[in-house]
Amino acid sequence: MSAPLLPWLILLPLGAALIAGVTPAVRMAAARGLTWAVLLVQCVLSLQLLSGDYARAGYRFVERGELGGVRYALGVDGLSLWLVIAVVWSAPLLLLSHRQASRAALVAVGWLQGALVGALCAFDLLLFFLFFEMALIPPLIVARSRGALRRVFFEWSTGLALLAGIALLAVQYREQTGRLSFDLVELGQLLLPVETQRWYFLLFSLPFLARLPLPPLHAPSADAAAEQAPLSGALSLLATAPLGLYGLMRVSMTLFPAGAHRAGVTLAAIGVAGILYGGLAASRQRDARGVLAYVVLAQAGLSLLGLLSITSMGVIGALLMVVVVSLSGVIAWSAPSALSALVIVGLPPFAGFVAQLLVFGGALRAEHLGANGTPLSVVAALGLTIVGVRALWLSRAQAPRIGTRAVPVGLGALLLLGLLSGAVVERMEPAADHFARVYTAKLKTSDGHPERRGLLERVGVGDE
Repeated sequence: MSAPLLPWLILLPLGAALIAGVTPAVRMAAARGLTWAVLLVQCVLSLQLLSGDYARAGYRFVERGELGGVRYALGVDGLSLWLVIAVVWSAPLLLLSHRQASRAALVAVGWLQGALVGALCAFDLLLFFLFFEMALIPPLIVARSRGALRRVFFEWSTGLALLAGIALLAVQYREQTGRLSFDLVELGQLLLPVETQRWYFLLFSLPFLARLPLPPLHAPSADAAAEQAPLSGALSLLATAPLGLYGLMRVSMTLFPAGAHRAGVTLAAIGVAGILYGGLAASRQRDARGVLAYVVLAQAGLSLLGLLSITSMGVIGALLMVVVVSLSGVIAWSAPSALSALVIVGLPPFAGFVAQLLVFGGALRAEHLGANGTPLSVVAALGLTIVGVRALWLSRAQAPRIGTRAVPVGLGALLLLGLLSGAVVERMEPAADHFARVYTAKLKTSDGHPERRGLLERVGVGDE
C-alpha cells in the first residue's frame, strides 16, 4: 500500500497529546474536542488496515524512510493487526469512561496510543525500543503514586537489558555482513550458535516478561495496581498487556528460537503457575477490582502458554487473549464489575471464550512442549476454573452493573469479535502458520548449518 497510513496512526495522537499539553486552561474544552476528533479519526483509519491482503504472511502497509537522520521501518501483519486495532479503539473507551477528562488524561491517552501503535508496527529494533519505553510514561502523567513509580523504575531498568541486547546484536550483524542494521527482518538472518541464542534470549526477554506480568516479576505491578486510581490503572494495563507478549513473540522468539526452545517448557510452566496463582489470589479478593487484577494476571499466563505451544492455533489464541484483555480490561478497571471479570475469564460467546479454546487446543497438540502439554493444560484449566468460580460468586454478591457508557460499547465490541471469530482467525492464520514454520526451521539449523539460508528462504524468512 502506498498511503502512509501507519505514520499517521502514530503521529496524530502524539500531536493531539502535545497540543493538549500546551493549551491554556481556559481553552481545555477545545483541547478535549480536538482529542476526541483525533481519536475518532484514528478509529476510522485503523479499520483501513483490514483492507490489506493477509492471505499470505508478511508485512503490509510497509513504510521505510528517514526522519531527522534516523531510519525507520513500519509495517503490520496478521499477528499485529488486531492488536493495533484494539489499542486504537481502547483509547476513546478510556476517555468515555472519564467524561470530564483533565489535561493530564488527554495527554496520557494520546501519548499512550501513539507509543503503542508505534511499538506494534515497528520492525526496526531501535524504533521499537523507543516506543516500548515511551509507553511507560502515561500512567505517571495522571497519577504519581509510589507503587506506580516503583513499577516504572523496575520496568525501565529491565529495558536497559533490551537496549544492551540490541546494541550487541547489531554489532554482531556488522561483523557477519559488514554493515550495521537494526532491521528485525535482516537480523533474523544472523547465524548464531545455540548457546549464544540462549543468552541473547534471556537478555531480550526480561523486559517483556516483566510487562506480562507473571511471578516472580509481578510484584511491582501488583503494588502499583493496589494504589492506582481507575484511570491510571487502566493506562497501566493498556501499556503493559499488549507489549509483553507481542515483544516476546516478535523479537525474542523470532530472533533466538533455539534459546526460546531451551526455555520454552520452563516459561510455559511459569505461565501456568501464574494462572494458578491468579486463581488462588482472586479467591481471596472482596471486590471486583481486586478480582479483576488477578484475572488479568491469570490471562497473561494463559497467553504465554498459547504462545509457547508454537502452533498456529495456540499463537492466534494467545494474541486474541491480549486483544480481549486490552479492550475489556480497560473498561473494567474504570468501571469494575463481576460482568467484566466474567467476560475476561471467558464467558461465551464473547471473544475471550474463543481465545481460550484456541489456546488449549494449541497446547494439547504442541510438539514443542513434548509430553508436558497435557499436564500444563490441566493445571491451567484448574486455575481458570477457580477464577471463574470467584467471578460467579462475586456476581451473586454484587449485581452486574453497566457503569459508564464505555462498558456497553466495549462489551459489544468483544461480543462482535466472538461472533465473527472466523473472520478474525482467517486474517491471523497465515502469519501464525508462517511464524510456527520459520521457528521450527530455524531450530533445525541453529548451529550454523551450511544449508541454513537455503532452508530459511524456502520457508519464507524475511518475506514482506
